[in-house]
Amino acid sequence: MLKANARSVLAVGGLKLRKRRLLNAESDIVITLTTYSARLERFGLVLDSLMRQKIERSYGIVVHLSAEDLPDGQLPPHLEIYRRAGVLFHVHQENVRSYKKLVYEYAKSEGRILVTADDDIIYPGYWLRELVRVSGVHPRCIVAYRAHFLSLDGERKFRPYSEMMIGGHLDGSRLVPRFDLMPTGVSGVLYPPGSLSPISIDASMYMAYAPTADDIWFKIASLLAATPCVQVQRRNRHFASIPGSQDSALYLQNVGLSKNDAQLAACFELFPALFEMIRKPYPTLGSDHVL
Repeated sequence: MLKANARSVLAVGGLKLRKRRLLNAESDIVITLTTYSARLERFGLVLDSLMRQKIERSYGIVVHLSAEDLPDGQLPPHLEIYRRAGVLFHVHQENVRSYKKLVYEYAKSEGRILVTADDDIIYPGYWLRELVRVSGVHPRCIVAYRAHFLSLDGERKFRPYSEMMIGGHLDGSRLVPRFDLMPTGVSGVLYPPGSLSPISIDASMYMAYAPTADDIWFKIASLLAATPCVQVQRRNRHFASIPGSQDSALYLQNVGLSKNDAQLAACFELFPALFEMIRKPYPTLGSDHVL
């Protein structure tokens, strides 16, 4: 815990050494994210890290919020400075939880590259640049810094989610596009245009089958679109977090209470043909995906 807090302090202090970028709302690269009431006070630190990315290309930042998470349904004054600096804020009356970070922008993506970020992480200056670099090598792949291998323990049964999280796989297999690698959003995920099935934005479906597991639902949507995933580095990365922000994280209920297991099973049983893509994870050479 002390080591994690020290990393957080250093990450926050390092922000002052990075120059804030001018954001471009018309860019073809958009960082999209959300937050909620418990994390609003320190959300500015996350935005600061995202506005100080060291990349030559322009990019925009969009934040989608639910009115019920805001005081009187309005953007708090301490976040107004980010609006004036070019961050776009959208307030929605409904609350589709963590799905807000992607579904609204994907519905109107129009050929843009979308990069999701979490609301409790201080992202390093190279974060966006490396995601975009790997996407240039594998332009039809979803790119992530952190992912888990989906592993079957039977014909149509996954190993416990907590076990699948442990796998090391440092042999370079994460650097090869494959279908059985599931991105986890905490460290950031890049979605190229057309990488997800239309079900990705169907609220009636994802709230029924994976209400607290957007990573799983977006994985299903990517498989239905025959989009593989590739990782930036050989090992998973988890960047410095804002102190205390993990206490209310979905991780505690999803993994700690095994809710991910139930939601993973429900989603794959809805589309049982996808089990075959997990058993044979490498896209064929005849596919239109650039490997």
